[in-house]
Amino acid sequence: MGSTPSDGGWSPMRLTDQAGLTAYAWFPPGTVTDSEHVLPQDVYAGVCRLAGVSEQSPWVAFRGRAVALEALAAARLAVGTGTAPLRPLPTR
Repeated sequence: MGSTPSDGGWSPMRLTDQAGLTAYAWFPPGTVTDSEHVLPQDVYAGVCRLAGVSEQSPWVAFRGRAVALEALAAARLAVGTGTAPLRPLPTR
């Protein structure tokens, strides 16, 4: 577990249940997991609102990775942190 990504390089955690179904989850600050899955409180709250769950939820998951990343992008724009790329752009 490292420090919080300063460039917005977050990535949802892939979860698989016993039936083999996959979801992609975000976690609030203070969660003991890799920092790339833990969002700042204001961004986490925005993602929760988009998912229709309480901001007090211990995690919020989406059916697909793309949907989880779209929710992150929308929440970041809503709180004003959406100007940095989600991942550094590759250099050529």
